[in-house]
Amino acid sequence: MGIVETELSRRLRDRRMISRATATLNAQYIKPPSTLVALRNIQLNTDPPRTLTQITPDVMDDKRASSNATGTPGFYSHLGQQIEFYPTPDSEVTLEIAYYRTIPAITAEAGQTTNWLIEYHPDAYLYGCLKQAGPYLGDQSITTTFNTYFEQAVQQIIQHDTDTKFSGRTPQTAITRIG
Repeated sequence: MGIVETELSRRLRDRRMISRATATLNAQYIKPPSTLVALRNIQLNTDPPRTLTQITPDVMDDKRASSNATGTPGFYSHLGQQIEFYPTPDSEVTLEIAYYRTIPAITAEAGQTTNWLIEYHPDAYLYGCLKQAGPYLGDQSITTTFNTYFEQAVQQIIQHDTDTKFSGRTPQTAITRIG
């Protein structure tokens, strides 16, 4: 099942994949959670909480080149296995990261016998595993058939998440007039 979980972790951004982690920020860099597949939000847990703005690594380099300031961070950039903050913090602050995590692996050895995906979308697991069987059995038609079913299951998962995000009342947006 690991192959199916890996593929779906790359492809899906479902609300049930969102997780939060806190850390003490006291340096220019931190290592993100090992289960991170995509960042959603980073905030400083100050009073009031302060959401940081994501910038590209190039913009971060430009900021550092013009002023290697210290203070309360207002920006972050994610590059490889590090998240960089600007300005570099001059004191400890609690950081909260909201992120999309990998789909938890189902492994009997670790005692992990279920996860949200198999509870709500067992067909994705079934079809994903069956499409992997085709090459081992030397039968391309198995791969083709079950890949079609797998793709349909993936699209249904995406649609289900979209539908639940916007169920009920219409979301309200705030518009600020400029000028």
